[in-house]
Amino acid sequence: MHSLLQSLRYTTRLLLKSPGFTVTVRIALGAKGSNILKFVIRQGLKLVAIGLVVGIAASLVLVRFIENILFGVSGSDPVSILPTVVVLGAAALAACLMPAIRATRISPITALRE
Repeated sequence: MHSLLQSLRYTTRLLLKSPGFTVTVRIALGAKGSNILKFVIRQGLKLVAIGLVVGIAASLVLVRFIENILFGVSGSDPVSILPTVVVLGAAALAACLMPAIRATRISPITALRE
């Protein structure tokens, strides 16, 4: 869980600091903080959605290898998969939210300089 948060934070920061990234242009042109917040969160959650879909698909394919060691629970049980997806999604949202809030506080001059 910790590595998920760190990788999302790093990715979001990298996107904010990369040259030509549209957040700096939007800030410089006077975009509202709420628009910047939505944009950065949307970019981060796209990666999370892809990861969750790939992870769920892989777990459903590979479940036959671990079904022998699961006791009282099937490997494709939605009651065990859904809370995992919700917790990872909430953690990912929190990881995207911190750099997004920081991005809304950047001054336009600082954004153009970097």
